[in-house]
Amino acid sequence: SGQVYNPNVELIYQSPALRSFALDFLFIPKNKIEAQAMNNIIFEFKKWSAPSDNGTMLEVPHLWNVVYKSGIGNDKYMNKFKKCALTTIQVAHNPGTDMHSTFTDGVPVVTAMSLQFQEVDIILRQDHMRVEGQGY
Repeated sequence: SGQVYNPNVELIYQSPALRSFALDFLFIPKNKIEAQAMNNIIFEFKKWSAPSDNGTMLEVPHLWNVVYKSGIGNDKYMNKFKKCALTTIQVAHNPGTDMHSTFTDGVPVVTAMSLQFQEVDIILRQDHMRVEGQGY
């Protein structure tokens, strides 16, 4: 008949994908209290993103609710996220410098933390409609 099947539709859309994103933080503590707060923050992210040993099985890590804040509420113009797994935590001391520099108690002068998240649910058209284009 002189016609061939057009595969373009199948090339455009294969399947939905879970979204991944990263958040990066730079800590520059000015005193022992801020250094302790920094260490506590890093510890909490590491602790709750790791599985726990349940004897013969591993218990899956906690899921996270990530939101952008603006003042006392959530920022309505920034991305919204579905529940997430924290897949990677990277901590670097004195990033971008050629030497290791610490305060007298051994706390690094600068600490960088990068968090890699992956949502556990797919973003649907209804999600966009619910927030009327603000987010997701």
